[in-house]
Amino acid sequence: MGGAGSYSTIAEIYAIHGEIEQAIDNYTKSVESGYTSAAYSLGILYKEGGKAFSPDYVKAANYFKIAADAGMTEAKYQLGQLYYMGYAVFERDFKVACKWFREAAEEGDMLSQYNLGYAYHHGLGVEQNWDLAVHWYEQGARRGHQLCQIDVADLYAQADHQDYDKAIYWYTKAAEQNSSEAHRKLGDMYYFGIGCEIDQIKAINHYAKAAEQKEYIAQLRLNSKI
Repeated sequence: MGGAGSYSTIAEIYAIHGEIEQAIDNYTKSVESGYTSAAYSLGILYKEGGKAFSPDYVKAANYFKIAADAGMTEAKYQLGQLYYMGYAVFERDFKVACKWFREAAEEGDMLSQYNLGYAYHHGLGVEQNWDLAVHWYEQGARRGHQLCQIDVADLYAQADHQDYDKAIYWYTKAAEQNSSEAHRKLGDMYYFGIGCEIDQIKAINHYAKAAEQKEYIAQLRLNSKI
């Protein structure tokens, strides 16, 4: 295994210096010698391509699969993304994508938690399920994933599952990361008194922060007789 690891180390040096062909050659030798973590690095190289060669999503998927089968969480996420996006010769397969996202999400991968929440939210590859969408969004939201925070807040603000306290809580968490969308939505809640007392000062403050980032609706609100 030491020799296999050495190939991988050499490959990393080549990759840093932009010598991709040599990097691929050494990563390949490392994988062939049983060093499966190098398969993930190869997958990334083939997925992203470079100046000397175009992306090869088939090879990327093959190497991500090797790393995923060996238990690498990041590879499971990447494999899920390939099936989700339907890159190149792949047809989009949300069901297979969700299989890999679920494995990675259960292992704590934040991006997979968001994607799985989104899949349950919109019924992509799985049956639409509000509770599971909230569950996975909240997993990522607790770790600071901004889109998870916004999307789970949106779900709590829905007419059929209203919990405005939780909606405001998660919009606030996203606004603390300076999300223009979260600032605008908080502005709306305070301006119209949705789930809270009307507070035009808070509304204007949130609208202003969103408008600074060119959020169109917030700009309209500020320019109207608010």
